[in-house]
Amino acid sequence: MNILALSPHTDDVEIKAGGTIARFIEEGHTVTMIAFSTGNSQTGANRSEFEAAMNALGVTQYELCDYKTRHFPETRQHILDRLVALRARFWPDLVLIPCTTDRHQDHQAITAEALRAFRENVRILGYISPRSHTLPVGLNCFVQLEQRHLDAKLAAISCYQSQAGKPYLRAGFIRALAHVQGVQCGAEFAEGFEGIRWVI
Repeated sequence: MNILALSPHTDDVEIKAGGTIARFIEEGHTVTMIAFSTGNSQTGANRSEFEAAMNALGVTQYELCDYKTRHFPETRQHILDRLVALRARFWPDLVLIPCTTDRHQDHQAITAEALRAFRENVRILGYISPRSHTLPVGLNCFVQLEQRHLDAKLAAISCYQSQAGKPYLRAGFIRALAHVQGVQCGAEFAEGFEGIRWVI
């Protein structure tokens, strides 16, 4: 598969779908990561952390954009134009985006415009944010993980030293969440997604 992972900020996909990406790469799929922002200038990550995280996951195709954090809604048309261009470049089979009930304004903008840009013949899974997801969503798609996939995810997250104090980035929390979602699908570890569209 040709997979496009859309990350509003540089650590979003790693936190929510890093194990899945590690598994996809191990299985020989092509993963392209697009991060739209490093975060705000005071508390955000930096390019070197992002590149180190991509290396930890084995992602070799990635881009970092410079959209202003918390101002994505103001540039939605520009984001849509970029996504349409990405569709033409990569023609992905699967797109990973924030779930449809995510409350963060930047996450909402990426999801809304991705659903417009990838309207047909593309599978779309929504990843769940442990912090900005506040409304019920059905986890109806699970990717079972092995310990090595979880280890790669933790290694990628640990690259973001500028974010190390955040409780949802603690290794214990990440492991616990993988255990919980694993229990939900009969595995030791897993990552759960909102199945937005699945085309066969």
